[in-house]
Amino acid sequence: MNHQQLPRPQIKPAAPWSFPQPQKRTLPNGLEVWTFPIPGQHVVTATLVLDVPLGLEPRQVEGIATIALRTSDEGTANHPGDELVDALESVGAAYDGGASASATICSLDVPGTRLEQGLPLLAEIVQGPSYDQSDVERHIALRLAELEQNRVSPPALAALAVRQVLFDPQARDARPPGGQSDTVKKITTEQVRAFHGRHWRPGGATLILAGDLGEHVDAWVDEHFGAWEAGEGPAPHAVPLPRHLPVEQDGRRVVHLVDLPGAVQTEIRVSGVGVDRTSPDFAGLQVAANAMGGSFGSRLNTLLREEKGFTYGAHFSVAPARHGGTWAMSTSVRTEVSVEALTETLRVMNLDEEFTSEEVADAVNQIVGIAPLRYDTAGAIASQAATLAAAGWGPEFVDLHFRRIAEVTPTVASAAYRRVVRPENRHVVLVGDAERLTAPLEAAGFQVHVLDV
Repeated sequence: MNHQQLPRPQIKPAAPWSFPQPQKRTLPNGLEVWTFPIPGQHVVTATLVLDVPLGLEPRQVEGIATIALRTSDEGTANHPGDELVDALESVGAAYDGGASASATICSLDVPGTRLEQGLPLLAEIVQGPSYDQSDVERHIALRLAELEQNRVSPPALAALAVRQVLFDPQARDARPPGGQSDTVKKITTEQVRAFHGRHWRPGGATLILAGDLGEHVDAWVDEHFGAWEAGEGPAPHAVPLPRHLPVEQDGRRVVHLVDLPGAVQTEIRVSGVGVDRTSPDFAGLQVAANAMGGSFGSRLNTLLREEKGFTYGAHFSVAPARHGGTWAMSTSVRTEVSVEALTETLRVMNLDEEFTSEEVADAVNQIVGIAPLRYDTAGAIASQAATLAAAGWGPEFVDLHFRRIAEVTPTVASAAYRRVVRPENRHVVLVGDAERLTAPLEAAGFQVHVLDV
């Protein structure tokens, strides 16, 4: 049988893509509404970004914002207790959220055909949760158990240690977002109700709806959120205060070591204070982060994973906040190679050689090229929009940022990296077995400070 050889298919250039732009309006009570009509996205996401930064928590009961959020779907006046769970399940809805330094975010995923029934349930949850004492106490107990688990979790300990090293002890950012044991234990049901009543208000908040919304969505929003009382004005958002710890002492680099006896691996973090989205270095820094440790072909992964076999992967990330931000290199290695891995990591992070054109092109293509896949669902679009709303930006920032990313050159990426990831802004945190690590670290020329978290 003769087989006719078919011509090789031609690869076409990627079609132009841009982040969807919403229809925007503001209700009389101050609630901003962003609607993203996306035909064919049959699971709708309704996300409410509340202007409730963690800085609003009283110091003695930090964690109250998290308890208020986690207990909010345990019952309402119209649907007490398990009736709310049954009502959510009956429409196929799932509720979730989180409290962060910038905002409290509540989100409901629901089939588009049930949005008319799901939206009033979200309105009930955020406007009038019951906060029964038994539910509040149960979530306090769960948070305390979570904190106990974190005491033996190397990644959790590393995250807490990084906060302590980077931020002033008086700053909220220096402590866990969900509070500490001594503050969570002091939270009462009355305090949770008062915190919700004062701060969960439409002023400064943004309601985001994405998916196949239907033609009546505006009327439903007006009906269920229009009578919500406005409350006080915009919340204050504090600028995080850095700690300014020295990275060297007596001519030796300081290593902050959290002791985890018996650990067979070491968590390595090299981190520092970063920039927010207003910085002219933000786009260049993101490209640099990708080239340094944001992909399997990056410098740190090539060294630590491919050449040395020390780890499954190393990651370099940039985390912008509403004001300022952080950056961090993170990896986990076997205890016996910890010192060599740290030494090699610091050497590569010195950036003795600028990023190459190929590295920058690969980073730009990865960041921009995956965007159509990254934002291919209503949930992903709503999540990105919520992140930007919490930071005080609109969704138009995505396209603006991608244009800036596309313009980054090796010189721009290298310069941004050196301005932000400068030597005095590289703080080292290790979590591992101090008995096995201290002597080798000191022999390698490091100054070891045991850190109590």
